[in-house]
Amino acid sequence: MKKINIFPLLLVVLFFNFTTTYAQPITPFKPFEWNDNFIDIFNKLKNNNTIKEIQIIGVDELERENAKNKSKTELEKRIKETITRYSKGYMFKEYNKEFIMKDGSKSHFYRREVAITASPINIAGIPCEIAFTFKNMPGYSLINPQKSILFKINGKEVAFIPQLERVTISSTDRSLATQNQQKLYEILKNKYPTLSDINSGSGNPRPWSGKYDYQTYGVKDGEYSIEIDTSPGSPRISYKNSLKTSVESYKNHRNKVLSNNMESSDSSGGL
Repeated sequence: MKKINIFPLLLVVLFFNFTTTYAQPITPFKPFEWNDNFIDIFNKLKNNNTIKEIQIIGVDELERENAKNKSKTELEKRIKETITRYSKGYMFKEYNKEFIMKDGSKSHFYRREVAITASPINIAGIPCEIAFTFKNMPGYSLINPQKSILFKINGKEVAFIPQLERVTISSTDRSLATQNQQKLYEILKNKYPTLSDINSGSGNPRPWSGKYDYQTYGVKDGEYSIEIDTSPGSPRISYKNSLKTSVESYKNHRNKVLSNNMESSDSSGGL
């Protein structure tokens, strides 16, 4: 009778049990999602009644104002005004870069980075500030074309496509953070039981005890990760998106389009 090697099957079972029992899909702080664009984030913050102040970074005029009472229409208007200001004459190439859109046509995307911060939010009895950082990614327009915002600037089309790269929650009151941080850590430890010291090496990472000890602990889920800085009195949580899918999607798309365009002029037959 032929023997059956059950070792590969056992590995699959163990892997399935590990991922379904312990691993958690890492999503940014609710109600935010990784595919939210700049306007989505702004609208969700604006509709949060506990938040009193929203700061827009990288959009002229709004940097010096509390954007909490601004409308989506006004935000989009200010974004267009900013892009227009940095797209005059020689500055166009400096602040806008050519890319290939999903339909194969060429356009430009605005390169200057933007960010949003908002406060206060209450996390386990700790007053906090939440910050959103973005990176301008052509691949984002391929994966979520409906999230791209297109403007006509001086007769040219410019895409506003900042993709959410990081969400950071930082305490703003050291006294309350010191008093309530253990409650926060218990919540995080229960949700992410596999958190380990990010500086202990990949061979045998030290698991987190669920208490503060001045170290930073993290866990990855594909291209997403979360890191917890456990410094006493100043806990910080960072959700991160490696943007790997966007990078690979655009690279493959660009290469495919350019390769197809070159086929008719291929001179390899002359070798």
